[in-house]
Order: sequence, then C-alpha cells, then structure tokens
Amino acid sequence: MKGRKVLALFDFDGTITTRDSFIDFFEYHSGFFKFWLLAVATFPFSLGKVFGFVDPKFLKEIFLLRFIKGKNVEELNDFSLKYTKEKLPGILKKSALDEIARHKAEGNDIALVSASPTLWLSHFAKMNGMELISTRLEVKDGCYTGKIVGKNCIGAEKVRRIKEKYDISSYDEIYAYGDTKGDKEMLEIAHKKHFRHFS
Repeated sequence: MKGRKVLALFDFDGTITTRDSFIDFFEYHSGFFKFWLLAVATFPFSLGKVFGFVDPKFLKEIFLLRFIKGKNVEELNDFSLKYTKEKLPGILKKSALDEIARHKAEGNDIALVSASPTLWLSHFAKMNGMELISTRLEVKDGCYTGKIVGKNCIGAEKVRRIKEKYDISSYDEIYAYGDTKGDKEMLEIAHKKHFRHFS
C-alpha cells in the first residue's frame, strides 16, 4: 500500500551467508592453517561458549587480539574491501540477496544487524543500500587494538541498537530475518518473522 513505512532487518551470518563470515574473513586474511591452529588452541573456550560458560564477546576478542591487534586501519580496510569483492560472494545466498533487492526496490528502510564486525560488513552494506548495525572495533592511533567497543551486537543488544537508530513505533510493518537464538529478540519486534528463511 502506498505510503506505508516498512523496515527490514537482516542478520548476516547464516542468514545471508552459507557460513560464518568471521571465520571466512580471517581464513582469507591469515591463511587456513594459521587460523585453524589458533582455533584448535582456543577449543576449550569455544566449547565453553557452546555450553554458556564463556561469553561470546570474550571468545571473539581472543581471535581479534591475535589477528588484528596493531593492524593499520586503512590497510585492513583495503583488505576487507578486497575480501568483500573477491571472496565473500562465494558464500552469499542468492535468495537472500533477491529479498534485499526487493525491499530496496519498494523503497523500504533496510538494515544489516550483525554480531560480526563493521570491518567487512560496512562494504557489503554500502554495496547493497543497507544501513549497518554491527559489532564495533576499537581503534587507537590509527590501528585496531583487537578489542570490541561496547557490547557484542547479539541478542538483546541487537534490539537496543535497532531502537537507538530507528523509532520502530513509526513503522507500519517490520520484517526480520534471522537463523539462530541470537536473533530471537530481533525477530520478536517484527510483524513478519522469518527464521531460516533462505536456502
């Protein structure tokens, strides 16, 4: 209906992609063996995350500290653009991209809401006409510290950040797309909930 205000909220990893972009990016950046050597070394922490004993933010920072601490922001940004253009397309779901394009064609507001870092998501969001709400990385003296600014953008934090950016009460219709329990709260604020919608 003409004049209706619509907001579409998309999770990224597992919703728009076929695999976790965090793993995909750092495999591409550091090499398969280097990445998985660290993954094996941190297995007890990863297992603790699965059972709820380890905070996901803590686990994410273990990897970030190892792989991007001290890295120049401009250089890593250039690399992330290369990743977005050359590697990321191989793990994107066409059906999800088609849905993003549909919302864009209809003139709806579209946001990418993800626990993955802004680092590479900023390029994808810009290329697809989406606003970005994601985990923010700390920068000091032009370099990444490997630390996360604020909270990991997952669960209730996704909704808090969405409401920080949008007056959701002003929308006639809200769509939400997610694939894990980390998207539960975001799905709950939507009129049209899509869980594991794309193949």
